[in-house]
Amino acid sequence: MNNWKTVSDFVVFSTKGITPKYVDASSIIVLNQKCIRNGTINYSFAQFTDDTKQIQESKFVHKGDILVNSTGTGTAGRCAFVSNVPENHRLIVDSHILILRCNSFYEAQCLSYSLFSFEQTLMSFMTGSSGQSELDKVVLMNLKTKMPTDRTTQQKSPLSFPP
Repeated sequence: MNNWKTVSDFVVFSTKGITPKYVDASSIIVLNQKCIRNGTINYSFAQFTDDTKQIQESKFVHKGDILVNSTGTGTAGRCAFVSNVPENHRLIVDSHILILRCNSFYEAQCLSYSLFSFEQTLMSFMTGSSGQSELDKVVLMNLKTKMPTDRTTQQKSPLSFPP
């Protein structure tokens, strides 16, 4: 059954990324705003951060997370679903990206698809000054979406990503 629910009804955890200390190579990949385009993650723009820096475990990206650019006119609101994490690496985002975590992989996949379908609208939810304006997280979390809520339907859903 489909129900109208807010984004916050699906999100069990959210956080912004870190301000990384960039290095030439390490086991920790850092995604930035350039990496999130057209509903996917482009790793060619990613960088690395220092392995020795203490980073809270909650800041690492998990398979099934949704990433949303949170800063910058023209980029804030772009989103991508994390369908997998590169082998032998940990994944983190910089402070201009918001991580949304749902109850399940399939729930997150459906929500990500929904968010991507109105990405242009998300890009208009800005506050602050031009250039460094921020995506209004309160508006994002209160946004209503209609999607399947039971796991069986979510798993059978013929979502092609991006739409």
